[in-house]
Amino acid sequence: ANTNGVFIIRPSSSRSDCFAMVISMNNVIYNCLIEYRPPKSNGESSGYAFLNTNLFYSTLSDFIRYYSLVT
Repeated sequence: ANTNGVFIIRPSSSRSDCFAMVISMNNVIYNCLIEYRPPKSNGESSGYAFLNTNLFYSTLSDFIRYYSLVT
């Protein structure tokens, strides 16, 4: 089976406010956290983003779609 470029997203077991994403690409496994920040009344960015970044998406599908198109 060709597993190049395969990924899985699941709830993080170490951080309740995050999802874990595992990517298999070019025979290397990458792990990263996706943060979910709920909307707040103070105008702070909200949605889904890689941990410690400021590029948020309103849905997890939008997040995945954006990064799947990045080359």
